[in-house]
Amino acid sequence: MFALAMAYPYLPASHSEAFNGVSMLAGLMLSPGASSIVGQVRSGFSLMYSRSLRPGEQVKACDPAA
Repeated sequence: MFALAMAYPYLPASHSEAFNGVSMLAGLMLSPGASSIVGQVRSGFSLMYSRSLRPGEQVKACDPAA
């Protein structure tokens, strides 16, 4: 991501309105997904390191919308 951010000004047509619009749309599409993934990873680490579950225990996951 850092390399892409550094190379952005050197990409062809990076200063055009269409390129800026597409890059903004991509950013808006990726941000909610990234925050969701980060939340899931944090939850997983919290469960692993809080030692609230032991090997062999079963976890029942249910759909809150159901």
